[in-house]
Amino acid sequence: MRVPVVPTRKGEGRGRRPVQVVWAPLALALVLAIGFGVLTTGSLEAASDEAAGLARAQEALSRNDWSGAIDLLRPLAEAGNVEAQLQLAAIYNNGTGVPQDFSAAARWYARAAATGNAEAQNRLALYYAAGTGVAQSFTEALKWYRLAAEQGDPHHQFDLAAMYDNGHGTPADPAEAARWYEKARAQGLAEAEANLGILYLEGRGVAKDPVRARELLASAAGKGVARAQNNLGLIYVRGEGVPQDYEKAADLFQMAADQGVKQAMLNLGVMFENGFGRPQSESLAYDWYRRGGRAAEVPEAAPRIDLNEIEAIYDSRLAAPYSGGWTLQSYEKAAGRGDLLSAFMLGYIHARGLGVTRDYAKAARYFQKAADGGYVPAMTNLGLLAFRGLGTPQDFVMGYMWLNLASTAGHSEAIELRAALRPRLTSGQINEAQTLANQRWHAQAGQ
Repeated sequence: MRVPVVPTRKGEGRGRRPVQVVWAPLALALVLAIGFGVLTTGSLEAASDEAAGLARAQEALSRNDWSGAIDLLRPLAEAGNVEAQLQLAAIYNNGTGVPQDFSAAARWYARAAATGNAEAQNRLALYYAAGTGVAQSFTEALKWYRLAAEQGDPHHQFDLAAMYDNGHGTPADPAEAARWYEKARAQGLAEAEANLGILYLEGRGVAKDPVRARELLASAAGKGVARAQNNLGLIYVRGEGVPQDYEKAADLFQMAADQGVKQAMLNLGVMFENGFGRPQSESLAYDWYRRGGRAAEVPEAAPRIDLNEIEAIYDSRLAAPYSGGWTLQSYEKAAGRGDLLSAFMLGYIHARGLGVTRDYAKAARYFQKAADGGYVPAMTNLGLLAFRGLGTPQDFVMGYMWLNLASTAGHSEAIELRAALRPRLTSGQINEAQTLANQRWHAQAGQ
């Protein structure tokens, strides 16, 4: 008989908060400074020029004029304007309007972090921890996480706590982790409640206290934190500080499994196999074991996509294939004359097997022709084929490069795929793909 004893660990599953393009109320800052007699006439004029430059950049962004915005922001950022530095970093981090480029983002975050900006310090730490855009260094990550956390943001405190919890950049120190989790929990961060609850459950860094662990995990579970739901289920299975309740445990495992937590899937399989809190079912047990074994270790916030369910993505702006009297032969003639729409259509027809025998190699060639000409949906489909190894050698770097280029042009399907597939690449592969995307983008732009 199996016993479900698989906790969800430490900092796994915490999704990164998206980088936003946020504009600071500089006018208010000026009013306050003038009231205290801090600014001279010259500095007022300079600040006014900076505010005007930021406003023009914002207006350019509202028109999706990313190059114009960058041209306005760059001189301000070079002159030391932190807000401009953060905006540039966010643009390169998000990769909309320009190819996603973590190395460029890291450089601007580093400039802003050096001024003491907490958000920039936290973002720079994340880059060092992941090794994206910079050489991986947990020591540097720990330094910047601490500088950010000391300024009081609970998310930054959580990130620092996880470093001590996992022993990254420092020997594992659960007591120090507990101290920072408590700071973040006191400010209402449910994820910190969950991790602090695990420390009390295991007696790591704090005295073992099943009752306190249950209180913390129950609070976090009620707020939807999946790993708290899984670990609270374990408490009810074991009867630690509460009456043993298999049905409640199974319900909690189910909630966490529905959010994609691998350990919860395995635990739910155990419940079905043994008839604990669920009707005994070998088939359902096997299904949950299978799903748990195959679950991807990706952040909970990242979208989950089964590439096998996507044959090719169509351009919704186009009429259906073969409509308007078009035939395979007329598409081929038009593509031969350099018509990009026809090349894309042929790629889609061969990828889907519409009126022809499915042929991914032909699909890849036609998508390549359209993509080389700048047709964005073809870039997305080339990325898909490269990730799956259909019609072209499987190559995650090239696949991510094409998705990065399509995302740069704002293709929504490419943006979603890039976010979902990024966890499958190493930091080195991501950096290589971004370099290739930048080279191709600048070559096409004639820069």
